Amino acid sequence: MKAIHVVGAVSTVVIGAFYLGMVRKRVPAKDRPFMFGLAALTFLMPALAFYGVRQPLDALVRTLLDPQGGAYALARLWYAPVTEELAKLWPLLIPGVWRWIDHDRAPRAAYALGLGFGVGEIAFLAVVFGLDPSAETNQWFHYAGFVSERLMVAPIHAGFVLVSLCAWRRWNWPGGLFVGWLGAAALHFSLNAPIFLKYKGWLGGETLAGNLLVGWILLFFVLTITGFARTLGGRQTTAGGFFFGETDCVLCGLHYQRPFWGFNLGLKRYEKCPGCQKWHLQ
Repeated sequence: MKAIHVVGAVSTVVIGAFYLGMVRKRVPAKDRPFMFGLAALTFLMPALAFYGVRQPLDALVRTLLDPQGGAYALARLWYAPVTEELAKLWPLLIPGVWRWIDHDRAPRAAYALGLGFGVGEIAFLAVVFGLDPSAETNQWFHYAGFVSERLMVAPIHAGFVLVSLCAWRRWNWPGGLFVGWLGAAALHFSLNAPIFLKYKGWLGGETLAGNLLVGWILLFFVLTITGFARTLGGRQTTAGGFFFGETDCVLCGLHYQRPFWGFNLGLKRYEKCPGCQKWHLQ
């Protein structure tokens, strides 16, 4: 087995474990089977959307634009936002799914549809990268960037679906699901836009451009976690509480949701209590 396949499998297990944990912690038991079903319905969509839609679309665009030009590079940035945000929503064509998603379940459905797609994308990319001749000799550490990116991008996929479904069932946007999908596609395009800027050389050298891209993805990741923290389940939660749960301050005794920003030190965490405003280890 090639290293990329092992890395892809491990990444899938990590995200899957996180998904199962959050479902168990924040989703009513009666809704869990439906969520697992939604995730399964989008698992194969990255491969199907790529080979069934994006490749034929790219062949058409190549006949209209110079493949070496900036217009073509810009056009390609829209492939993923348009096709992937539609692919994640295809289960809504099933009448039972359409009826099941309501005001409270919209974030849960978004979480399932997006994470299923994100995990499927990891598997798809692992297979594709495994076809590259360099995969025969690459070691697992050659794919460290792949792992860190995928662990952030998979939840971000769910965040985009959150915009689509909440606009439809929760926020009462004019145009509902269609306008929500447009908003999700626009956010997806914004996530990919630095790729075009890097292509044009507007982000500086290779190292600087790479760091800026990682920072941009991290920003979307934090916004995604914050969005789900405030909508998934029955009560509002901070981004830190979504990840790290709750605890009691060893200094003042306040019960609080753990902050997102802190330092993990093995079994302990160094963080600031929102009550006494003091940093402590616990």
